[in-house]
Amino acid sequence: MASRFRCLQCGDCCANLVTSEWSGLSLFPWEMHLFPESKVIPSLGYGDSPDSDRFRVFLYKYVNPVCEKLEENKCTIHETRPLVCRSYPFRYVKVGKNESRYEAAPECTAIAQKPRGEGSISKFPELYSAEEISYHLTYFYTMKEKKWQYDALSERWVPFSPQKGPQTRFID
Repeated sequence: MASRFRCLQCGDCCANLVTSEWSGLSLFPWEMHLFPESKVIPSLGYGDSPDSDRFRVFLYKYVNPVCEKLEENKCTIHETRPLVCRSYPFRYVKVGKNESRYEAAPECTAIAQKPRGEGSISKFPELYSAEEISYHLTYFYTMKEKKWQYDALSERWVPFSPQKGPQTRFID
């Protein structure tokens, strides 16, 4: 039987959503209702043109630096939290054009305290959420439609480039 990841409830993962490495909390369209619209921006989209009626936003970002659902280092929406939160501290990482992997978040206090070589990340149920995210992202990466990413600094859609780093505006 899989064991649950033992969260230390330090709150760091929810208090550092925007860093030099990460650009906010990824949300699928069905998760947007969990956060105020004013703090959510588009992230990835697809279609011939962002002005087209057939254009669709595939992924959004909650770009508040600290999650407003964090109170006393506890999530107030834990039972309905977004998929990316359900997968933490494990993440799907695309490596190169045709390779991906799952990794444990090195910044997680609980992961950092676990002795190397102790157990396997494959036994944690949070990995199921990471796999679900990978299915959705693999679909996006392999779809034939033209892909777009939202540049938050210029507040406009630009052609998708997986090598380009995230551009984030901070919301207080």
